[in-house]
Amino acid sequence: MADTLGSVGVIISTIIIKLTGWNFVDPLTSILIATLIFVSAIPLIKSSSSSLLLSLNSDTETELKSLLEGVLNVPGVKSYTTPRFWPQDGPNSSLIGYLHVQYYRTENELQIKTKIDRMFQKSSIINTFYLQLENEIDECWCRKEGVFSTF
Repeated sequence: MADTLGSVGVIISTIIIKLTGWNFVDPLTSILIATLIFVSAIPLIKSSSSSLLLSLNSDTETELKSLLEGVLNVPGVKSYTTPRFWPQDGPNSSLIGYLHVQYYRTENELQIKTKIDRMFQKSSIINTFYLQLENEIDECWCRKEGVFSTF
């Protein structure tokens, strides 16, 4: 729309300059066109920046925090690391996520995986979820000091 109005503005300013000799119309038209382009770019910048910053709306963020707290309440779960969740198409869309869970060595890995998977499948905010389970005594890069925090 701004492109079309810009072209129309150039044509009109050219006609006005030809008929009246008012040369100040050309810079005024240029300022008007630049303003239209800037105003039309603002929504695109907002949308792009929210996608690049992986921003979530407050309801989604609250539900995600609740899900992560629920993971810690699953019997046998010791902690989790590297929670990664990002919107699929924008701040109001469903999420794609990854979670690395450490469990106590005496617990059943399959039962823990099933419980956590069900939690995330029931959630309306999660579209795709990947879960990695590690026994607490296994050597894992994520538990090395200074790499990532453990919750």
